[in-house]
Amino acid sequence: MEMMDDDEVTSYKCHTFVSLEQYWTAIQTECQRKVVFLPIYVKNHWIAGILERQTLEVYDSAPARHLHKVLEEKLWALWPELQIVYMPCTRQERGSNDCGLYMLTAFFSVFLRIQTVVDPKSVPSRLRPLLHHCYLNRGTVKDRPKETKRLPGYRAWYFDDQAHAFTGRRRRTRRQ
Repeated sequence: MEMMDDDEVTSYKCHTFVSLEQYWTAIQTECQRKVVFLPIYVKNHWIAGILERQTLEVYDSAPARHLHKVLEEKLWALWPELQIVYMPCTRQERGSNDCGLYMLTAFFSVFLRIQTVVDPKSVPSRLRPLLHHCYLNRGTVKDRPKETKRLPGYRAWYFDDQAHAFTGRRRRTRRQ
């Protein structure tokens, strides 16, 4: 899914809905105008869904055929014209419960237009500081940060355009 360079995030919404049909109707309305980042929870597993017009790109870090079948049945019952495309993404390690982190990694990667992390062991350690950064700099999204608030143990935390990744410069500590 391509996001245009002049695309700007102007707002984000959080809604509470009584029924799945009511929720899906709101999503269909929103996606006529823009890209919708859709966290999907199926049988104790988080999957990233990115919806644009009538296409849902699915990023699943632990793909399981039976979960995809459940997802397809539910979505096609609500929206028969929906096209579901399974996208390649980093797989989580067997037995890990980090599917939520992998879902967020997919969202960040698409939003920031960077490739996803290839090594599954590095996702949790790389994403936790990023989430901390987002917490420290919460509010309206204006632009990717060049230099931001300090993180514990770091002198600075910023988005490195050349590396297409968030980078931290660690503080030097004296050896005792």
